[in-house]
Amino acid sequence: MKKGVAFLHAVGMFGHNNITQKQLTEVFNQTNKDFNILGFDGNDNIVFEKRDDVHYATVGKIIEKTLEKKLKIRVAVTTRSMHTLKRIVSRYG
Repeated sequence: MKKGVAFLHAVGMFGHNNITQKQLTEVFNQTNKDFNILGFDGNDNIVFEKRDDVHYATVGKIIEKTLEKKLKIRVAVTTRSMHTLKRIVSRYG
């Protein structure tokens, strides 16, 4: 299992696409066969753990579709591996 972060774009900006942590918790409270939610950082970052055979972008697409289906909100999602995030922070942080 590999860890990553899903960044939800334009959540809560200018009063649009408001999503609370409570809503995120309720939407993602069930187990997904491809990944598990480990936690939320704010209301626009989702920390997850995925199966090794699942691409990070696939997790992002599942999150997008789930949010649209359950909350009727279209949100673009970008995912990054923890490895990538650590490398960026060590280089520029």
